[in-house]
Amino acid sequence: MATVNAKANLEAISNKPFLSQMKADADYENKMILHLLENGSDSDLSLIPKKHYSTNPLVKFWNQIREIFS
Repeated sequence: MATVNAKANLEAISNKPFLSQMKADADYENKMILHLLENGSDSDLSLIPKKHYSTNPLVKFWNQIREIFS
C-alpha cells in the first residue's frame, strides 16, 4: 500500500506544473479576450503577463516557438 501511495504522490507532483500551466493558459486566454473586448483595436496584448511554470529547457524552447506563431 505504501508503494501505491508513493507512486500516486510522485505522479501528483510530476503533473502539478503541467496542470498549473494549463490553468494559467486558460486564464491568459480569458484575460486576452476581455482585453480585446474592452479596448477593441486600441488593445495591446503585450501588456497581459503570461505565466510559465515549466523548468524544462526543451518545454521552454517549445513554448517560445509557439508564441512566435500565435
